[in-house]
Amino acid sequence: MATSYATIEQVKARIVITTTEHDTVLTEIVAQVSRGFDTIYGEGFDSQSRKEWHNGFASGDGMLLDHIPDADTPAFDVTEDTTTLTIDTEFRVSDYPSRMLTRMEDADTVRLGGFVPGQKNVRVEYTSRFTVIPDDIERACIDESVRAWQVRNSSGASDGNRIGISNRSPEAGTGLTYTEDDFTATTMRILNAYKTQRVG
Repeated sequence: MATSYATIEQVKARIVITTTEHDTVLTEIVAQVSRGFDTIYGEGFDSQSRKEWHNGFASGDGMLLDHIPDADTPAFDVTEDTTTLTIDTEFRVSDYPSRMLTRMEDADTVRLGGFVPGQKNVRVEYTSRFTVIPDDIERACIDESVRAWQVRNSSGASDGNRIGISNRSPEAGTGLTYTEDDFTATTMRILNAYKTQRVG
């Protein structure tokens, strides 16, 4: 199940709801806002296990991983042909948010020969993104969820004209669909900063 980037308890506290009557709708709203964030970002913010195979090549410049390693507690398992390498001695991963993996001679020296050349002979297993969702993403998710709730319940607004909701099925509180251009400028600045980081 995909991660939501805020809890309904956080949203309920902001809009001062103390009952469980609206929990189903709020859960759907928070989940849909979170998936809208993923759409803009290009992948989920939550930590994911990755396994990649890369071509080894004779260069000390290193290789780029497909994803940014976990910002908090990155763990790596790197195998070159059949040899398991030791982090910070035989390979190094540049500081977050870099995706650079460099073959080392020792802890202080890049190996001039780089990785052993070969076709998909370097296997890298690691976790990507965030073990703990960043505070600014959590706050933005709360803000957008509250905003969607308030607009959904605004008087006199038809479903088709509610800001933040592009479609809603006839069953109340289900099938909500959000369009990314409905997020506030502040939220978009936060998401675009992460997006630039990811694809840079």
